[in-house]
Amino acid sequence: MHYGLVIVISSAFIAFLVGGFVFYGFTAFFEAIVAEMGFSYAKVSFAGSLRGLEMSILAPFAGYLVDRFGARKLAIFGVMVSGLGIMLLGFTRSLPTFYLAFLLLAFGAGGCSGIVLTTSVVNWFKDKQGLAIGAVSSGFALSGLLIPVIVHLIDKFGWRETLYIAGMAMWVIGIPLSILIKENPEAVSLRGNDQILGLWGFKPIMGEKSFFVLSLSEFLRYMIVSTVVIHIMPCLSSLGIERSRASFIASLIPVTSILGRFGFGLLADIFDRKHTMAVTGLFVMVSMLFLLEGAIFPFILFFSVGYGGGISVRGALLAEYFDARTYGKALGLLMALASVGGVIGPPLAGMIFDKMGSYKFVWLIYFFCAGLSTAAILILKKKHGAKENRISE
Repeated sequence: MHYGLVIVISSAFIAFLVGGFVFYGFTAFFEAIVAEMGFSYAKVSFAGSLRGLEMSILAPFAGYLVDRFGARKLAIFGVMVSGLGIMLLGFTRSLPTFYLAFLLLAFGAGGCSGIVLTTSVVNWFKDKQGLAIGAVSSGFALSGLLIPVIVHLIDKFGWRETLYIAGMAMWVIGIPLSILIKENPEAVSLRGNDQILGLWGFKPIMGEKSFFVLSLSEFLRYMIVSTVVIHIMPCLSSLGIERSRASFIASLIPVTSILGRFGFGLLADIFDRKHTMAVTGLFVMVSMLFLLEGAIFPFILFFSVGYGGGISVRGALLAEYFDARTYGKALGLLMALASVGGVIGPPLAGMIFDKMGSYKFVWLIYFFCAGLSTAAILILKKKHGAKENRISE
């Protein structure tokens, strides 16, 4: 069996753990934390943003490390620190320590999530990069199935005890999976000496104008995605939807996104990646209108497919501009710039809700953000030598 398949499977399961316990699962803890700790929505939202802030700061460094030392070491380290951060979060009793635990959690997650796993997979596949990325990111998407499980555990044992269980699961399952990740010898042979590239290998990335256009698009997209993921259950509660039903609806978002991750990932291997990426942005635009009107299930379909598809196509599109020497660094820098949007979005939504008692104005703002994100993709200049149509590949 091609060892790339082992990489995909292992990476998908690691993504499942990180997605369920670090990313999607936070919305299930949101109201329980507010009720016990007495924090405002804005303060709890900011904790989630701190996770994005540290991951954005560390992203270029993680990209450099994965290009230099490989994905296995980073994945093992990331899983261990993430598990520790999750458990420490359960011991917090004040806002400063609550934020500190989130920073540690983000530090670990940066070593075992998107940048590391995507780079590893891209280096193992040439012709089916979009599909391979879609498969790994689908593991992240399936982690949404953990939301109802987390809600059940919180209701039965409490939110702190649930965090202890999640941290232990991260260690017991994640560490063995990380050990399976190996480097593709061909990709390693392409890597030159980073010293000659300048600035730790970031010089050719910074010189690519299209990179910054893509970063602007991802900045706006992250504002929307991060806000929806963190605020979806509070939003549903504000519409009068009962908590257990809200958790089920929230879990549908990542699960349904598998359609976009696989579907658009496959399309990115066939058609022009820039236009394929733009279509995913249009899906997100339409979804904001549905959410603004309270049409929950049409929102879930359009948002999930567009959001999931954007993840798969983004990684494949980036591979048209950067090879194995700089791909990890490029993805890390892109994630760093984009994650700033993820830091801004949730607290902004929380402040608007605290002031207005409604999410309607939030979703209206993000409708326009989705439009700007799509427009940025459409003005991307194709790198010289890239093919207009990928069917011949």
